[in-house]
Amino acid sequence: MPGQTTVSVVPMLDISSSMTSAMGIVKIDAKAFVRSARPNDQLGVIAFGDTSSVIYPNPPGMVTVSPSLNETALAAQAIQGLTTQNMTNMGQAMQQANALIAAATGSVKAFVILSDGYWTVGPDPTPILGATPPIFVAGLGSIVNQGYFQAMLNKNANSKYYNAPNAYQMMTIFNDIRASPPDVAAASNALASYSGADYQLVPNVIAADTDEVQISVVWSDPNYYYTAGNPSGYAINVVLIDPTGHPSPVQPVVTDPGYAIFNLNTPQPGTWQTLVQYSVGSPVWGTAAGFEFDTQVTLNLEAPATLRAGEPLLAQARVLDEGEPVEGLSIRAHITRPAISVANALVRHAQALQTVIPDPEFLHEGHDEAIAQLRTYERQRPEGQILSQIPSMRALSPEADGSYSLSFPDTSEAGNYNVVLHVDGSNPKTGRSFSRTRRFSTLVI
Repeated sequence: MPGQTTVSVVPMLDISSSMTSAMGIVKIDAKAFVRSARPNDQLGVIAFGDTSSVIYPNPPGMVTVSPSLNETALAAQAIQGLTTQNMTNMGQAMQQANALIAAATGSVKAFVILSDGYWTVGPDPTPILGATPPIFVAGLGSIVNQGYFQAMLNKNANSKYYNAPNAYQMMTIFNDIRASPPDVAAASNALASYSGADYQLVPNVIAADTDEVQISVVWSDPNYYYTAGNPSGYAINVVLIDPTGHPSPVQPVVTDPGYAIFNLNTPQPGTWQTLVQYSVGSPVWGTAAGFEFDTQVTLNLEAPATLRAGEPLLAQARVLDEGEPVEGLSIRAHITRPAISVANALVRHAQALQTVIPDPEFLHEGHDEAIAQLRTYERQRPEGQILSQIPSMRALSPEADGSYSLSFPDTSEAGNYNVVLHVDGSNPKTGRSFSRTRRFSTLVI
């Protein structure tokens, strides 16, 4: 559409050996991410293990998405063919990403890197990364240390770090990255477990004057596929319910095993609901999201990248409509914090770890032997996870300047603190009703 913000993005995907158990879900999420690109966006996809390569396009370059979206299908096909390697050649991936982005013409440019570890072979990635464009780091796992990436993040104020302790949470990060351009907003970004024969309803409050909306549903098992009919066998049904409460005739523009993506042009303002119906033999994780483009309503965040253990986590949110603060809103925060830090877990399980032989894949990721032992022991023990997460909820407090503040005092354990903000509300000055959601990660050291 005229005036559309075009995005040039280079995803870099870690395919080292420690990604093996997560690779199935990561492939689904990365495919859904590239397939959500709109016409005139640009992309080039990199995968790195022992070596790094531009897996799409071939020959390497930035490809512009056409109205047919065929380029996104080819990128997804390349991602599907990935297999894991041993090491983590992050520096070579950065070199290739720099070459790709140099030819990009989008009005917004970004790097996205997904990794569960550290640079272990090839050149040091930190000096290779330039000041532009910003980089969005998606760290997978309970032991990924934001501090390792901090020098990269410091090069651009718009760069951002996220953490997903479990692979099934990764799509929520991709969705937040998708909502990072200044005129794009996430109306929803909801993670849920699909179990038995049941359904989920996820609301998206779409503001007036929004010309284009995209709604996606991504699930963690590629054996399940989208259907417009009854969700029997391995079929999952997704229907959009319009603000009048009736099923919309809109069908997805993209469907593949693992996801369905809908585009709505000039949608009726109000609450659109994403209805997901299923009958699954074992639990499947699903993420439903809604995006508004060329929006006037944004949810902006200021949050610390790092904190010392024991310091309160203080963050500030501001909802702007046409650049002006919206007051009188209710904003809630869902916070997950570590049940125990890595250092304390090593002390607590010291006796058991004495006989643990670390898996080579964890050593390949750059972890020292003690942490590699802990990760190996955690994988082997029948009791389950050691580095689990504790959830809690907080309401943000309104401030005199129209912002909203979050104060979370319980940061005694070091590790990644992941926060998701959600707001439903309206602006009496413009008459717009809306829902917005954003997330951030803070490393407590």
